[in-house]
Amino acid sequence: MTGKSLITPRTVAIALVAGAILVALVIASGGGLSTSSSPTPAPAPPATPVPAVSTAPPAPGGGLRGTVTVKVDHVSRTTWQFIYGVKNTGTVPIAGFELTDPLANLYHVGGRTDWAYYGGGVCGGNHPGVLIYWSTGGNSGYELPPNRTTHFRFTVNTTGTAVLHYSLSWGSAAPQFGTILGPAASSMPTTGPCSK
Repeated sequence: MTGKSLITPRTVAIALVAGAILVALVIASGGGLSTSSSPTPAPAPPATPVPAVSTAPPAPGGGLRGTVTVKVDHVSRTTWQFIYGVKNTGTVPIAGFELTDPLANLYHVGGRTDWAYYGGGVCGGNHPGVLIYWSTGGNSGYELPPNRTTHFRFTVNTTGTAVLHYSLSWGSAAPQFGTILGPAASSMPTTGPCSK
């Protein structure tokens, strides 16, 4: 990074659009659409940690608040693996984690087996603006409670990394937005099954 701020008027506009999409999806689906879940993923090969670029401001007065970190592993020429750590630092649960554009074809999607996932980048999904969204699907008791951490992962064929927008959500609480590294836009096909 060059020390340049990632927060620009364009970034704020994209985050607001992503938030509107997230809220609409959560309201329309009761917290999630997919009934697919992922089994426990196999251990990942040794990875080189990449510093997180999360720029989410703290939520006022507590409530929904979390930190998101990423570990990126450049597996081969065009194959990359992304592992996201979500830590709940607030006072309410977290029930959704979303990454927005750019789109790429994700596979070997993994994470909590009690959270469903969907998105424009997953299993031929058609959700404009949503790369992937993991959610409890409105199932009470599966949320990430305060002071806990969970992980989500996927593999993708792409040319490198890009700065993506993310959001954390729970019920009617205001979502938290930020930016984090993710895959660069790619139309390369998957070379594995959707879930791992």
